Amino acid sequence: MLYNVHDIIKLESFTEILELKYFRDTSSIDVDIDCVDMVIGNDVSEPTYQDLLCSLSIESGKNTYLGVSKLLDMSRHVLYVNLVEPLLRLLLVPKGYVLLHLASLEKDGKGMMISAPPDTGKTSLILKCLKSSADNNMGLSLLSDDMVIASENGELFSFPKPFTISSHTLDSVFGKDTDLWYKIRSNVHSKGGRSAYKCMGKMSWLPMMSVNALAQIVFEPPKLYPEDLLNVKIGRQAKPESLIFLSTAFDGEREISREIAAQMIRDNTDNAYITPPYDKIFPGLVVGDMTYDEILEREMQITENLLENIVPVEIGRKDYSWYEYVLNGMAT
Repeated sequence: MLYNVHDIIKLESFTEILELKYFRDTSSIDVDIDCVDMVIGNDVSEPTYQDLLCSLSIESGKNTYLGVSKLLDMSRHVLYVNLVEPLLRLLLVPKGYVLLHLASLEKDGKGMMISAPPDTGKTSLILKCLKSSADNNMGLSLLSDDMVIASENGELFSFPKPFTISSHTLDSVFGKDTDLWYKIRSNVHSKGGRSAYKCMGKMSWLPMMSVNALAQIVFEPPKLYPEDLLNVKIGRQAKPESLIFLSTAFDGEREISREIAAQMIRDNTDNAYITPPYDKIFPGLVVGDMTYDEILEREMQITENLLENIVPVEIGRKDYSWYEYVLNGMAT
């Protein structure tokens, strides 16, 4: 299977990557391996990392090879979140692009970026805005509710994935009641559940990748594609015009410096990649001739370039009511 991400990066995989559904390329049966940036296979004869039931191999060269064992292939969420996406983040930087933990909406080629720590409520906010747009013919398009690609030239590219949607969000946004099993899975994948998992990751004697893989098979994340919920247009590209940070610590609005904003984006992005055993696998990688530290330094430079003509704003709403501010901003 071939996945072509905006002609920026191409992946070949022996297994389906559900999160990259929108980038599936079925136009060519024969794949030229020299044109593929990343190959995902099942050869782990020389493991880079292994614990009780999981093993993986990462080799960097003309293209990056990720080999995964059977349990990781079965646990598709762990395969993508713990391995594929972090590798994409590293592979994009030498090409002049970054993968940032930002939600983004687009209208008439103009993009609004929305940043917040995980589990703050970005997905609920994005869904409310898209629902209002569909109901009122506002013309909003989705670039992403979670991660977005930005170029060193200051352009945004969509990176749509299935939404991880809690039972509470489905009820509050769409009035949809869910069954007990969905509620259980929703709680397991809530902020509390992930915090517990990260605490477990500090116990070096635990085989955390195996524990995570088994847990994700039993408690499959509650994911839905946007089109499963509403009539939504997936955008491709936008010029960023605004950046807002969501906060529940105060009520009001305040401008922040671009330097602080860039660091806040970096912190929120890093928070998406601290799942164990990330720190045991990726910091030792070299991509092309760039070390891990050099990649992070270049990533920060590209992020700062993205904000060059933007005035970042932090929006505080203790009651999570950012919705009207975002809609008004996209309407003007």
